Amino acid sequence: MSSRKHHYLVAHKVIPTLFFNDPIRFLTTINEEGEEFFKRIWNYTGEKYVENNEDRLPPNDLSVLPFNKDQIYGALFKFPSAELIPEAHMSCAFGKLQKDESGVEKLENCHYLTLELGQDIYGSPKTVLCGWDKDDRHLNYGDGPENKVEEFLKKCLSMI
Repeated sequence: MSSRKHHYLVAHKVIPTLFFNDPIRFLTTINEEGEEFFKRIWNYTGEKYVENNEDRLPPNDLSVLPFNKDQIYGALFKFPSAELIPEAHMSCAFGKLQKDESGVEKLENCHYLTLELGQDIYGSPKTVLCGWDKDDRHLNYGDGPENKVEEFLKKCLSMI
């Protein structure tokens, strides 16, 4: 792994694990607590999994955008600037909100996508659209959209 461990772990391991373990609870907590919850995840990951204090990154430039539109419930996470491949510029956890026969809400068709820093065959930077599934398998969807919140969110929502 050539990326910074702290950055990589939050975007590629911790958030998708929390999301897939209990999607409704995770997104409800994000919706209620927003960036404070995201910062706690960031800081806890650094303290628990990044041995060297100098390698722990401050929670600067973190932001979260919860959304609930047309029964698609989710949150978009913006990370500190991606510097090394495959750090994520952003990620998005989302699914289709449904009620079962007893009226209990659940999230179906769940996705966790990342917009990662990559490079083309000439070494120039580009974005790559990737993700993780509930079984911790990495998914690669090829070239990503422009590194802009609205472009990434539009691409994510088109995949549901």
